[in-house]
Amino acid sequence: MKEELEDDLYDTKLLPTDGDQSISTTEIAACAPVNSEFPSAKDAEITEKDGGWAWVVCGAAFCDLFVVLGMHYTVGVLYAALLDHFKESKAKTAWVGSIAQFSLFFFCYPGSLLSERYGCRRVVIVGGILTSIGLLLSSFATSLNQIYFTHGIIVGFGTSISYLPALVMVAYYFDKKRSFATGIATSGSNLGALGLAPLQQVIVDAFGWRICYRFLSGLALVITVCGLLFKPLDEKKTGKDRLVKSTEIIFEKSFKKKLLSFPRNNWFIIWAVASTIATFGYFIPHVHLVRVAEEMGSSHRDGSLLLSYIGIGSGVGKIIFGKISDIPRVDTIKLYNICMVLSGLSPLLAIYSAGYDMLVLYVVVLGLLDGCFIGLMSIVTFECTDREKMSVAWGAVLMIMSFSMLVGAPAAGWFGETTGNYRNLFFLAGAPTICGAVVFSLIQCIKDPIIESQQKRALVIPTEEKEIIFVYDRLTVV
Repeated sequence: MKEELEDDLYDTKLLPTDGDQSISTTEIAACAPVNSEFPSAKDAEITEKDGGWAWVVCGAAFCDLFVVLGMHYTVGVLYAALLDHFKESKAKTAWVGSIAQFSLFFFCYPGSLLSERYGCRRVVIVGGILTSIGLLLSSFATSLNQIYFTHGIIVGFGTSISYLPALVMVAYYFDKKRSFATGIATSGSNLGALGLAPLQQVIVDAFGWRICYRFLSGLALVITVCGLLFKPLDEKKTGKDRLVKSTEIIFEKSFKKKLLSFPRNNWFIIWAVASTIATFGYFIPHVHLVRVAEEMGSSHRDGSLLLSYIGIGSGVGKIIFGKISDIPRVDTIKLYNICMVLSGLSPLLAIYSAGYDMLVLYVVVLGLLDGCFIGLMSIVTFECTDREKMSVAWGAVLMIMSFSMLVGAPAAGWFGETTGNYRNLFFLAGAPTICGAVVFSLIQCIKDPIIESQQKRALVIPTEEKEIIFVYDRLTVV
């Protein structure tokens, strides 16, 4: 029985045959107090991982993403209302959602560093409070410039620092069922888009956009409640909290390294450039679809339902492409490249649509492909970078992408008005994605020494209880 427990605890890790490690087992041994031993398998066997409270954390993360990404994915409802109220141009009004979406991704990396320093629980609680305040202030705004700050900056920053820490907590609390739990948590974003779009439309139609903002302000407090449930993982301790103290020393020593350790390998640079180009048009449909549907003769309600259909398609797509990607013979990078091309071509369905039914077909196809584009984005990052720098690489990619997302929706609004046909904005939703796919395909032609070295990793199995091996695994992020 003891041997089985030790086998469960000391998982194996693929270590590079050459190259420096940011944290090696030698450093771990050096950091540990001389007169203190690491806890044995028996000491650490009883934890809260995969237990009852772990599922509470999973549910809290689900609710967190339901609110955070649900609001961002359904910004088109408020966009149409603000367009009617302030009578400004489509391009100028679209900056509201664009700044918020820019902030959401730009502050992900700083948010991850704050979580490491102060803990996920505190960061999420503060994020929920800031989001609620920003939405409440937006309801009293008398100009778009004020909403740029209250909705774009305050809400964007608040949701950003509430986003990744929720997924980090799920990863902390689960071992055996981590992928399943992460899938449940991330589905909250899709259900948020499904439920919040028609609900906001009902509130806007009945009470106006200011009351809708106040409703969302109250809903954002759910994020704070979720943060309260993200209590730190409680290991059953023996002695003087030896595992906790030792790992704190390790992470404190490596914290400055993480700040300066930006990936520079060939594949990652190509991937960062390609994803930045491709995401230029990502939020264009989310911002403009409702107004496009209205100008084609559909009702406000039918227009908002299109955003819900995207959420449904994306949720199904994440499951489908996640399963396909897990097949050993499938090359995830090639699969992703193909889906990028198809995503870039899908806006043609909206540009040449003859009515509302064609728009529905477009958003369903877009949603399914979005399941690959977003659902596998972290996996592609994992494949294209040094595994020891995965967290830095993922935060860096999101930060870089935020700049192209910032200008996408306003540029599309300006392009539609300038060309005289509002539906032409969908050209800007598709063309950059195809350009990004072309850049990304260069990976197939360029060798990367770091990636090649990772494919030659040797299997190292711990021989003593005092040896601690850190396991790097794939991440799934929405």
